[in-house]
Amino acid sequence: MKYVVLLRGINVGKGARVPMKHLKALLEGLGLDDVITYLNSGNAVFSSTMSTPDLTRLIEDELERAFGEKIPTLIKTSAEMIAIAESIPSGWGSGEG
Repeated sequence: MKYVVLLRGINVGKGARVPMKHLKALLEGLGLDDVITYLNSGNAVFSSTMSTPDLTRLIEDELERAFGEKIPTLIKTSAEMIAIAESIPSGWGSGEG
């Protein structure tokens, strides 16, 4: 299954510094497949057969071990992300209303 992982508060302000090449290597080291990072934001896409709760625990624990602080982690399936995108109201973000 395809997943999206969103890491909160990294690489901004006083947040944890997580180079994307290190994030990609960390995720691959956990046995996740097809890992692609996006920009410097802490977002990544990957494939796995694990459940969302198991992935969340695994990734949060490894991030804390690797970077020395707890990094809030949100994981959604690709289907969940598509549903979120499709639920955005028409014109949202256009500055109207």
